[in-house]
Amino acid sequence: MASLKGRQMLSLKDFTAEEVRLMIRVSEDLKSRFKIGDSPDTLHKKTLGMIFQRPSTRTHIQFETAMTQMGGHGTYLTPEQLQLAKGESWEDTGRVLSRYFDGIAIRWYQDVVEKLAKSCSLPVINASTEYSHPTQAIAELMTMKEKKGRLEGLNVAYAWGLSTGVNKPPGYLNDLIWAGSKLGMNITMACPESYELKEAIEETRMDAAKSGAKIRVAHDLKEGVSGADVIISKSWVPAGGTYTKTGEFPHNKNPEAYRKWILNSDVVALARKDAIVMHALPASKGEELTEEVFEGPHSVIFDESENGLHAKKGILALLLG
Repeated sequence: MASLKGRQMLSLKDFTAEEVRLMIRVSEDLKSRFKIGDSPDTLHKKTLGMIFQRPSTRTHIQFETAMTQMGGHGTYLTPEQLQLAKGESWEDTGRVLSRYFDGIAIRWYQDVVEKLAKSCSLPVINASTEYSHPTQAIAELMTMKEKKGRLEGLNVAYAWGLSTGVNKPPGYLNDLIWAGSKLGMNITMACPESYELKEAIEETRMDAAKSGAKIRVAHDLKEGVSGADVIISKSWVPAGGTYTKTGEFPHNKNPEAYRKWILNSDVVALARKDAIVMHALPASKGEELTEEVFEGPHSVIFDESENGLHAKKGILALLLG
């Protein structure tokens, strides 16, 4: 596990296919060991600082629990608990925290995460920005492999969902495109026109050509989901627009025109019979997907959420261990 020790994790764009597979493999191993009561003290007395600008249910708890189960400790920090609130720079903050912690997980804007990473002499892990959420993507990939037995050649559809509230960071979708193109996965983005994650697609063309992956866009939900092995439901907007005001996007100005994008049982029936439905949570039921799909036989949403813990354990073991 020494090959990734000390690395920053700002996005999966920075890692090779072999390194992504290693993260998944270590996460799977730690999960299997945990299920039989074996929790190795891989991070004995190691400490992780967790800086969260925005509230978190899963990511915060997963990081803190992962550290505890591997013999370490996580310290949760909000902006108000740091001198950042009084104007101390990220550069100074990073240099100070590097003297205290073994790693830092940070949920902020992408430019802030990158600024902190440059000033730190320890691993900085992106805990979700408007652009990237690499640890969530590893949990997603781990779940797909666990349920379908493979990643290469898997047909994955990202089903854009109507959400009339303030959009949540969908950064892991970018990470899944970056990683999937390296792993030979077939990815379809089913979304309205102008909502494509164009930058990620363009950045992966060479990787896709090398691995045989197929990355495409469908402007019709039924077309995009047809024949899929995996359906990922999540409301998203192009990176950079995630945190903007509610009314800026067409679906917020005229939500009824976009209700056809809600994932329901009729749409899921167009996928393969053994298809799985995933969602990173929290879910806007009735806007992104129906309650019937959320609770239905294809849903592996809570297995996916559980894997978020073990994925973080694998990542922390590799970077900090």
